[in-house]
Amino acid sequence: NFVKKNKLRRPNRNAFDLLRRKLDRCYQNPKKRGKVFSQDVRRMTKVKDSSVNLIITSPPYTRVIRYGEFNWIRLWFLDKRGKEIDKKLFFSQSLPKYYEFMSCALKEFKRVLQPDGKAVLVIGDVKDRTSEKVFNLAEGIWENCAQPLGFHLVEPIQADVISDNTKVSKIWGDKKGNATKVDRILVLQN
Repeated sequence: NFVKKNKLRRPNRNAFDLLRRKLDRCYQNPKKRGKVFSQDVRRMTKVKDSSVNLIITSPPYTRVIRYGEFNWIRLWFLDKRGKEIDKKLFFSQSLPKYYEFMSCALKEFKRVLQPDGKAVLVIGDVKDRTSEKVFNLAEGIWENCAQPLGFHLVEPIQADVISDNTKVSKIWGDKKGNATKVDRILVLQN
């Protein structure tokens, strides 16, 4: 084989350390600086009223996806661990508790969004574990949380059917990845 024939040896390097150092060099003097806050979406104390013109998010579904685990490489850049993040996230299989969580989050969105600001939420359909019935969670959030708070629906809720081949949750095995077949995009305006 080529490696033996050319007497090649694998260098003793940590690819992650090299990548981090390279990124540190590339972003030493960025043209623009942003602000990043790590806080509970229900209490965004570091974000001023009416200071945001766009929010794009995919809130946790009802205990369907382990966000920390499947975002491990992004979290690595932030010196965070997936399991640590998953422990902090809100999870509930109770629809009323989930709606309560989303109402609190949307109240904060309303506070921080500019008067004509928009919030784009990607929300997957969920399956009831007892009845196996698929539920349009985006529609439920619109009707039970966003509309009562005075948000306006910018356009009809858009559906995006997810191919089984592209589902990130498939990394947990063949039996995983069945929870969300459709993602819906909910575009709200303040």
